[in-house]
Amino acid sequence: MNSLFRKLYGYDTHSNYNQYNKRKKGLLEEIPSVRYEKGIIMIRETDLEKVNSLISEYGADCRIWKVIPGKEEMKLLKL
Repeated sequence: MNSLFRKLYGYDTHSNYNQYNKRKKGLLEEIPSVRYEKGIIMIRETDLEKVNSLISEYGADCRIWKVIPGKEEMKLLKL
């Protein structure tokens, strides 16, 4: 499950005793998304297939709802 979270949310990597730090981007950093809590995200309907295929690749459970985003969410999702 940890590798799924890394692919979704990204992670920081360190080498040579923290001398070199690098951020590996996750899928949700590349597409407009809103993260509410661990495991609860809001994405655009056009990006649903990318995220759903990654989640199902790891055999994780996924539930999908259509929601009406508020003004703040619309800005973050670039709608």
